[in-house]
Amino acid sequence: MIYRESACLGVLSDITQETLERRKIEYERDYDLLTNLLNRRAFHAYMQDLFRHASSIKTAAFMLWDLDNLKYVNDTYGHDYGDTYIRKTADVLKQFMLHNNAIVSRMSGDEFYIFLYGYDSKDEIRSIINSIKADMDATPVNLPSATESRIRASVGISWYPDDASNYFDLIKYADFAMYTVKNTSKGRIAEFDRSLYDRDAFLLHSDEELNLILEQESVDYSFQPIVNARTGDIFAYEALMRPNSETLITPSDVLRIAHSQVQLHRVEKLTLFCSMLAFAQYPDALEGHKIFVNTLPCQMLDEEDILAFREEFHGMLDHIVFELMESEHLNEFFLKEKIRYIQKWNAQIAIDDYGAGYSNDSVLLSLNPDYVKIDMSIVRNVDTDQNRQMLIENLLAYFKSRNILTIAEGVETAAEMRMLISYGVDYLQGFYVGKPTLEPAEQCPRAAEIRKFFAEENEE
Repeated sequence: MIYRESACLGVLSDITQETLERRKIEYERDYDLLTNLLNRRAFHAYMQDLFRHASSIKTAAFMLWDLDNLKYVNDTYGHDYGDTYIRKTADVLKQFMLHNNAIVSRMSGDEFYIFLYGYDSKDEIRSIINSIKADMDATPVNLPSATESRIRASVGISWYPDDASNYFDLIKYADFAMYTVKNTSKGRIAEFDRSLYDRDAFLLHSDEELNLILEQESVDYSFQPIVNARTGDIFAYEALMRPNSETLITPSDVLRIAHSQVQLHRVEKLTLFCSMLAFAQYPDALEGHKIFVNTLPCQMLDEEDILAFREEFHGMLDHIVFELMESEHLNEFFLKEKIRYIQKWNAQIAIDDYGAGYSNDSVLLSLNPDYVKIDMSIVRNVDTDQNRQMLIENLLAYFKSRNILTIAEGVETAAEMRMLISYGVDYLQGFYVGKPTLEPAEQCPRAAEIRKFFAEENEE
């Protein structure tokens, strides 16, 4: 600005558009696209900041709300109805924001975290929780062939400071309380019970089942193809665990019980060895293909097991892509050691579930992965959702600038596949391009369709 006598000369710059774009990027970074609630990353950031100034917390409740029948809705009526079910749940939970000091977020497909703090007594908080739970129980959901459906959720609560003053312990105890409901009568609210936790009563049967799986290596593996988005050729296979158990049906069941029983190190060993042994049965399928094997970022094999792994699979090491699974806690020492061995073996790194879990930019910068798997929550309905399209476009531009290859997870329709190809995704994974099979598929059933569409895109 230049002043001369009664006049001044200056230059004005309109930064409105730049400011709006920055706010939009920040919103997409911090909020779940489906529900407009805080995502995992933002929730943890808020909580960490709050616990740095704990004097304002007073009496507080940490709540884990878990939908009881989302999988049934998805499997029976399709993911569009599942998304509607999730949105209606989020709309009810937003009522917490009408009260003082509420942090509300969506953690994953069927889990929501809520922290209500700054109150003088538990009864004040209980009154709010019970009122909102009653509203949820009465909220109708319109589903095909269903005369009347209601949202159903189980709730686990841990109390600050009575149960714990540590943020991560509150999460753990709320999770335990919620699963006491899941293993008794779903759809209720349960508060953390220290005596029950100390006895591990509700985990007794699952504990025995987990030990049986670990001791007998009672798991099978299916192989899901990862397909080149330009040629339709199978680029790699991911090994998907299938526990042989009547109670622990999915890998997430195994991980959840293993976490509570401090058995994750044994699950890590089981996963790495058994998935590679399963791949080794099909040497022809391995020729020219990568092998995606899940690994926990908070666990590390001991030196003896590392040597045994290297000796047993020495001819396959450079085929392996170690896929870092979602985890609440990252052990930096284990990660550095893991990366050292991966580089030594000429293997590669992939980050799983980008956009849904712990995988944020700081992790990317420290790991410098070869691949990033874009989570299905971003991929789903990308053909019709402009917000998802802009997010995909921005992510791909960022990853390409860092020479990171991208894999779109959960591709379920032709329209999603075509949109992803048009935006330049490198690889595709999902039921539409290849379902998990007990033996590795020889070719992608959509190969010709992929080649044709990619060729048409490049002619334009």
